[in-house]
Amino acid sequence: MKRYLPIFLIPLVFILVLTVFVACTYQREPMLLPTVTILPATTAAQPSTSASPTAADDQKVYPATPEAVVQAFLLALQADPALALRYLSAPLKGKLPVGGPADLLTVTGVVTGTAIQSGAVSMDPPVAQVDVGLQVRLDGGSEQKPQPTPVTKNYTRRFNLGKENNHWVINGIEARE
Repeated sequence: MKRYLPIFLIPLVFILVLTVFVACTYQREPMLLPTVTILPATTAAQPSTSASPTAADDQKVYPATPEAVVQAFLLALQADPALALRYLSAPLKGKLPVGGPADLLTVTGVVTGTAIQSGAVSMDPPVAQVDVGLQVRLDGGSEQKPQPTPVTKNYTRRFNLGKENNHWVINGIEARE
């Protein structure tokens, strides 16, 4: 006696095989999130005179590219402006504005967003330029009590970088309006 496969199982098997095939060929790209480690700054009693870290542990986490240095600088400004000093060159630290490293951006308000727009690097001599877009909240509202309709303005700043002690450091920041 011959047994026949019920007719409704054929489409079911076809769908199962198709699902396995699609699942095996589907390649999902992993989500890449930037990670920047900010190390504590030196104490006020012992100001740092070097433009970049000198300890072996510091060298492992110091950003390797000009773009990463700019990102780390902007993150440090939000977390603790004293940490941002480690990304500045010695001459720039010498002529730092009274308000500290945050005043180098020459914006009034709270920076609420940043985006690197372009970057150019020359290895001989080692110089780089990184253009960054800044979104600044001008309404004076705080994070705790935001205004109902925040007023924002977009700025562009050009970061000029060079190498000191084999690390990229910021030599200056220009307004690019």
